[in-house]
Amino acid sequence: MPINNVKRKDLIVRYQHKFPPKTSYDNISSVSGMISQSMPMAAMFLRNKFIAWFAFIQTFYSALTSGSGLFEMSIPTNETAKNVKSGSLGTTSQPNGVKFVMSLIGVLFCYSDLVIPQKVPGWVPKADSDIQAGTISTEPVQE
Repeated sequence: MPINNVKRKDLIVRYQHKFPPKTSYDNISSVSGMISQSMPMAAMFLRNKFIAWFAFIQTFYSALTSGSGLFEMSIPTNETAKNVKSGSLGTTSQPNGVKFVMSLIGVLFCYSDLVIPQKVPGWVPKADSDIQAGTISTEPVQE
């Protein structure tokens, strides 16, 4: 029998899976969760529509890629439990549904000026002057 015969029993080697080394990119899902949890609050604080829509899309993407349902808490694996005990992973993660609702509230909050308009500070309409409507008067109001 030739030595290159692949059917020989002594040439069989059992496969053993080798896990890749640990890197800083292993915990990407927690970074995505942190962004989708904190961005709606930043959008509401800054009233920035771009940040609000980014938070909404990021939360939707995070909910789709997490593997659990929209309103289900994900069951932690043994590796996650070890990280929680060691303190490297926070336990304050919210369910995907709560993050999604918060991002939706952030978008609606940024567009609340369309429904409930607010007065612009410093704008005083004058009937007897030649100031056009919509301009801002820098003179103090005398009453």
